[in-house]
Amino acid sequence: MGKHTQRMPGYLPKVAAGAAPLALLLAGPASALADPTLPLDGLPLDLQQHGSLDHSVHSSAAAVGVVRDTSVATRGLPVSAASSATQAATDTTGYGPSDSLTAVKTTNGFSQSQRHELRAGSPVRLMAGNSSRVTSSSPGSGLGAATAEGAWLPYGVDVLTDSSGDVGAGRFAGDLGDGVGVHRTSGHAVDFGGLGSLVANSEQHGTGRFVGSLDFSDVGRRHLATADVGPVSGFLLTTQSLSSNGFRGEFAAADAASARVSTGTSVSPRVGQTQSVGVTAFGTPVVPDVVFSTAPLG
Repeated sequence: MGKHTQRMPGYLPKVAAGAAPLALLLAGPASALADPTLPLDGLPLDLQQHGSLDHSVHSSAAAVGVVRDTSVATRGLPVSAASSATQAATDTTGYGPSDSLTAVKTTNGFSQSQRHELRAGSPVRLMAGNSSRVTSSSPGSGLGAATAEGAWLPYGVDVLTDSSGDVGAGRFAGDLGDGVGVHRTSGHAVDFGGLGSLVANSEQHGTGRFVGSLDFSDVGRRHLATADVGPVSGFLLTTQSLSSNGFRGEFAAADAASARVSTGTSVSPRVGQTQSVGVTAFGTPVVPDVVFSTAPLG
């Protein structure tokens, strides 16, 4: 029975703390059955292949897993490149109490991932990766995909982007019955070294149920943009859903001045609206935080 570890994911720079994480890189076995490094027909290429088969049986579950990892890398060249691909298949069956062999849950799935990397000298690195998965089980099924690209350039300049999406369907307890959920995130970041950075993130989600026809009970999205250029920083945040909408913004120039504004609209169970404005200069409120609100209707 093989041991497995997980490769660490990529990440946005420190200026993107709070940004959606880069959901990309990509599970593979750390120890497996390894073939020796093979030259490809005299070319300056190295081929490595790893494979593992796990099988376990317990009083409550039985599992089978197959993992295969293939990678190709260059050697002895001024520009180096590497490419790897991983495929994994799993099949797990859960049982009831130890004195019963009645299967209560079965899960199987397949996942694959790819990563490509190009290096030119010490500071320059380009990367692209993607992954996808499909799962099927007795309570529900799902599928997901993720992509990411990155460029690390001289003078501390980085450009990173990622996106991920998931769709799941199944039977839920209570009144929801058969349901579906959709979730998607994306992130983009540019780091200009000591000069500043720009980050943008977005998220969309929806959940609902269907009995004859689909009825979405929750749909929403969220967009966040932040900037840090020299002494000036700021952020903008917008949120939308079936029951409310909101906007927040703040800009600051070092410790000299700052301005804040926000609006919010609620439509359920009653309609109402709120606005807030504030301005500060050299630590002194020029326009104190003022809140305007309208009485809910209904």
